[in-house]
Amino acid sequence: MTPEKAKQICPDFFPIREGGKIKCKFKSDDLCMHPGHFVCELVSYKKRLEHKQEHDLPALSPSRIKTMEECARKYALIYEHHSFVDQEATWKIVGNAFTVGRAKIDMNMPWSVPDKEPRYDMAKVRAALRYYQENPPYPVGSVVCETEVYLSRENWWFLGYLDAITIDFKTIREWKYAVSKFSLVEVVRQAAVYFLGYDDATSFELWRFPKPMERPRNNETPEQFEWRIFSALSKKTPKEVYQVMSVPRSQIPVKTVLNQMVSRMKILPVLQERGSPPSYGRFCGDCEYNSSCEKGLGKTTAEIAGMIKAAQFEDRTQSNEVTG
Repeated sequence: MTPEKAKQICPDFFPIREGGKIKCKFKSDDLCMHPGHFVCELVSYKKRLEHKQEHDLPALSPSRIKTMEECARKYALIYEHHSFVDQEATWKIVGNAFTVGRAKIDMNMPWSVPDKEPRYDMAKVRAALRYYQENPPYPVGSVVCETEVYLSRENWWFLGYLDAITIDFKTIREWKYAVSKFSLVEVVRQAAVYFLGYDDATSFELWRFPKPMERPRNNETPEQFEWRIFSALSKKTPKEVYQVMSVPRSQIPVKTVLNQMVSRMKILPVLQERGSPPSYGRFCGDCEYNSSCEKGLGKTTAEIAGMIKAAQFEDRTQSNEVTG
């Protein structure tokens, strides 16, 4: 890319020569230290080219909406700027390990869990999968796994990765490995997308394998920790371990739910005008974009929390003055 092209993409491009190459003095990794930017416009431009969509339609999925509702800044970093991180969040690493292992067990294939950090969390996943293999909630081989659902509707396209569906395509199953329960709103949104993709499906089930809450003891190896968790799980019946939320198609107004999802995404331009503000929450400390957020704002997570809370208090005060 020539300096002229860079200046065309970003009017604030300020060329300096470093190590025999020309770079922008404001660029720091994928971020920009210019007060008028957050992510480097040149980096963002390159990544948009690399992630060019096959269809010129806005992308929409339940997980994208959830991310946007949790934090507009995180949504922008992932889906608009396509920023990468050095370290994935712990919950995502262990969640993916469980998802892959469970799918292989469902298909009667050999499975394994990566022996890497976080090792004790991975030990929990192995214990959970061993229990799952010995106590399958439905017959092995009775489902089709990891199926992509891709469809378009009214200038939007919906994308989902269905975890499991019965051979007759009547019952759709989504699996989660998590501490917390999932809200009815999340279940209904996922059900609506999958029902739109499968006309014959009559019910949607969200299954959850609660993440074991045990902690390793002093000098306990990951292998010993895994065996202790598995032994504790083995004393329980599948009904005591697995948790399931079932929704019949007859109770889901599919088109209405999808229209509501589209409406939620339509607030994105407003958030972008405000600079995709961060929304401090209890997951900020485990967010893989935490350091990027702090670097871009020049403040720590705790300071950001104070800013957000102060702004929310000011909004409530002004609202009370208007209604009063």
